[in-house]
Amino acid sequence: MEGDSELPIINGKHYHIGCGVGDLEKYIITCGAPERAIKISKYFDKNSIRFKTKHREFLTFTGTYKGIPLSVMSTGMGPDNTAMVVIETSQIRKDAVFIRCGSSGGIGKGVEVGDLVIAKKALSYEEVSKNYLNFFQRLKYFNFKIWNLIFPSSPEITKALIKSASKLKIPYHVGITASTSDFYGDQGRQIPGFFLSKKALNRVKNAYRKKALNFEMEMSVYFALTNISTYDIKAGGICAVYADRNKRHIMTTKEIVKAEKNCIRTVLGAIEILAKE
Repeated sequence: MEGDSELPIINGKHYHIGCGVGDLEKYIITCGAPERAIKISKYFDKNSIRFKTKHREFLTFTGTYKGIPLSVMSTGMGPDNTAMVVIETSQIRKDAVFIRCGSSGGIGKGVEVGDLVIAKKALSYEEVSKNYLNFFQRLKYFNFKIWNLIFPSSPEITKALIKSASKLKIPYHVGITASTSDFYGDQGRQIPGFFLSKKALNRVKNAYRKKALNFEMEMSVYFALTNISTYDIKAGGICAVYADRNKRHIMTTKEIVKAEKNCIRTVLGAIEILAKE
């Protein structure tokens, strides 16, 4: 409602994402970087982009890909931004299908730089998603074996991502993605000039023991909010591995470009599969 401080809409557009009714399609690819949203939009059918807007870090394109109506939106980094995207977008599309196309650091055994990690579940090391859970939901998603909240993806999206990566013959892994609030301390990085708690220093080891494959900062919020929402919204996600945290190795710019392209192609292929099914 216009003028409502609980859900601000100004001139028909939601306060953060700058989108309103009719601006978004059911399938929505999300990514942190605006530059990646631009790259994804270049795969759209020629002259099919019917809506484009940029508000803050949220850059959105809506058009078609191989005739399939589609939107792509950059979200910026972090779980707080992700929550704003899911909440505002779901007011526009109550049937939204979010597919995160992201980047990450590999921590799991056998996960190499350049590989893709398809998130079947997301382990929450962030606090944002917890704000939306009542007591019974916390019990439902709390895994007592690993002593953490863990949220499942939408199975049909995960299956489509697996089929797409397999068809493209791109190396991939399927399993748990660990989502944090911060890139540095929350992922256990030791940075000169800053002190970290013992818990933060042990974060990589803890995540490894919990069989997480990679670290990133958004996936658990997508999975948490879509699982508990009363709307018919769904989420899945895949991340390219840009760094090996165990070997302390990061990719070159050329290698990153290739890995990002593989991630984008896999997501677009998954949307083709979902649209057909």
